[in-house]
Amino acid sequence: MLSIITISIFLCCCTLGGVYSYFVLNSEILQKHKIQHFRRQTHIFKEHFPLILFNICLLISVTGIALYLAEDLFSLSFPTIPLLIGQFLFLVFLDDAYMYFFHKFLHKNPFFFKNVHKIHHRACPPFPLDFMYVHPFEWLGGMGGAGIGAVVIYLLFGEINAFPFWLFGAFRNLHEIEIHSGLKSVVAQYIPFMGLTEHHEHHHTYLEGNYGSTFTIWDKILRTSLKK
Repeated sequence: MLSIITISIFLCCCTLGGVYSYFVLNSEILQKHKIQHFRRQTHIFKEHFPLILFNICLLISVTGIALYLAEDLFSLSFPTIPLLIGQFLFLVFLDDAYMYFFHKFLHKNPFFFKNVHKIHHRACPPFPLDFMYVHPFEWLGGMGGAGIGAVVIYLLFGEINAFPFWLFGAFRNLHEIEIHSGLKSVVAQYIPFMGLTEHHEHHHTYLEGNYGSTFTIWDKILRTSLKK
């Protein structure tokens, strides 16, 4: 049950990302909302899709096996609201910190940028489902924050409640879809320190700075925010 629900959430997010990608690439209505005002090449979806599909299959396999082996560590009972919110926020903030430093490492290390992360930067400008257009090593490495968070929660509480874990997974994937859309942020711009599509679009354009994903906190603290 744990694996089935987790994978279902992931597939629902990918399906939404695919539909959203179609409209971003083809809809005339959305043209005025694009950050960069030039027409996207609709054929890039077909070019990127094989790697995207491979990563989706890889993640389903890895997630399914990992959660099957760790199923006894999870609780499927609905938690109290404070526990749900607390563990969700803990996972979000820990994952964001991990992703900032992991992402920055992929840029600053010449070998990993050339052979791993550069693949993702072929997406310029990206479309929503391009959050899955990455080297498999990068995608698997990017799961480290969630893994560390789950281990810490287990050590503190003696179990990992599945509901904050599922909520975090949905939030993370939906946010990645949004910041790769190339469309101007609407709601997120009113949330303090929230990573906006504009921030990530600039990162894809200039290949530096704005390493944060969910939030801009680490970029501000470590002065890696783009001023362009």
